Amino acid sequence: MKITLAIICTLSLLSCETKEHARLGDFVTIEGISELVAEVPQLVHQIDTVVAIAVVVAVIELKPKIDTSTLERKRAFILNEFKTGQESLAYVHDTLMDLNFDSFPDLVIETHTIAGRGMRNGVEAYVFNDAKKCYVRDTFFSAMENPSFYLENNRMSSFQLSYGSGAGQEYEWYGGEWNLAKAFEVTNYGKSSVWKVTYAMTDQEALMNYPFNKVPPQEVIQHKFEDTQH
Repeated sequence: MKITLAIICTLSLLSCETKEHARLGDFVTIEGISELVAEVPQLVHQIDTVVAIAVVVAVIELKPKIDTSTLERKRAFILNEFKTGQESLAYVHDTLMDLNFDSFPDLVIETHTIAGRGMRNGVEAYVFNDAKKCYVRDTFFSAMENPSFYLENNRMSSFQLSYGSGAGQEYEWYGGEWNLAKAFEVTNYGKSSVWKVTYAMTDQEALMNYPFNKVPPQEVIQHKFEDTQH
């Protein structure tokens, strides 16, 4: 009876989607195996621990292998996971760039937020970790809205503008890290809007008179988006 149940459980696990197979492959310790077995109450209560472990090991051996032996294949795996696992972000484009100037290419996935106001461009950035030989999601870059990268000039920018107000930042690379160079804030008063720019290095402020647009004027911060008035 216990062997029959073990076979049924094995077939059930093998029918999972590819993403679930990849997850099963992470359970390589006894604790991990126990955690996986705990997800199947019928198996835990009706078959021996030894049989349960044998079932999980059989699944791990029979599941499709995902080859991540090269950097190219690691990037392909990340892209596949992103494209199949996102509901709020739409994939736009992906590229390689050295975001932290360590001579290793980082994976940048350009995205578009499906819901929200204003321009909703963003990135999912995966920085290469040379010590671990893998890509790690970078929360700083991935949180930027409407980013523009000018890595050849050691600069980048981002901004957030809704219909009523907005803010933005421009960063400069020096001292081995990204530093805030200047920031702006603005309230929508139509053609009478005032863009307040603060320069981080000197704490000086400048007030600039430009109509409120979907994107900031290039005189406020540099960016790669088209100036289109409401």
